[in-house]
Amino acid sequence: EVCFDALPQAVMQAIILVQLAYDDRDYLLWGSIIFSALSISYLAAMAEVDVDTASHYRRAFDQIHGYMPDSPSARRAVVGGILLFVSGFMLAKMAALSVLFVGSSSSPVAVSWLLVEFVVLTALRAGSEGTFRFQIAGADTFLGSLIIDIVFYVLSIGAPSFILRFPGYLGPSVYLPWCLYQLAVNPIMIAVGLQFDGRKEQVEIELSEGLLLLAVAVAACMALVGFAVSIAFMNHGYRKTFLGRLSFRQYNVELWESRTWAPIGKGLDASRAALISFSRLYWPPNDQVKAWLEPHWDEWVAAPPQWFTPRFVKWIAAEASPEVLPLA
Repeated sequence: EVCFDALPQAVMQAIILVQLAYDDRDYLLWGSIIFSALSISYLAAMAEVDVDTASHYRRAFDQIHGYMPDSPSARRAVVGGILLFVSGFMLAKMAALSVLFVGSSSSPVAVSWLLVEFVVLTALRAGSEGTFRFQIAGADTFLGSLIIDIVFYVLSIGAPSFILRFPGYLGPSVYLPWCLYQLAVNPIMIAVGLQFDGRKEQVEIELSEGLLLLAVAVAACMALVGFAVSIAFMNHGYRKTFLGRLSFRQYNVELWESRTWAPIGKGLDASRAALISFSRLYWPPNDQVKAWLEPHWDEWVAAPPQWFTPRFVKWIAAEASPEVLPLA
């Protein structure tokens, strides 16, 4: 809903606003755009609270989830920071996109700009993960992964909530640099849009360059302050999750050796069974999988654990490399 409904509608409102003469702009129009940004940022903040405080996420991926503090006042500060960060980020991007689209309406500049950014972001994510394919089995097809990458891109330029730093999404190596780039590039997008608009016989952008740049600067400052507040009040051990080069494949290997809980059961074996339910592209190395499966397979067949289901056996037979299969 946010990706394909709320964000595009907000940009359309901004596109209309920048083309209105001064007398046609009223507080209701400005208020509508600000309210849209606040509504989307509220959804992003509440989603962060729901995911980060969920016990099953914290137990399954405790290195990433758990930054929300237990203190009510500190948690309110983190949530308020997210609201400020996402709303400021979105307002700045709405201004830049609206000017670029209106100014270059007679050429494919705006669409080409977004397409290039999408390709670059997808390449950065693929470089971090070793593939652009998504980690969820069934969604790791070419088309499925392409759609998910489009969703990631749209969210990353409109509502870049902290969940995008999760390995396998944008990941910590891409998330923060990408957000900073998006904030920095907005004045350039405005300058390009105004330049193309100035070549028209009748200019369409009614807002002055000074006002546009001021609005983008104020919104960017909002975003940066909001991010700083969230970082300052979150549980300190999770600040590092916004930096580094942890890919989902690397994270899977770490969890393979250490995690003892999963939604499908407790213990190291249950955790490993859950980890190899992800796309084959993100499994640990074959020797590690074989060293786990081979000595235990007969035991599991004789006395199946909770997670050793026919579906699990079928999944292993279909996805595992031949040298890994215990019955090969």
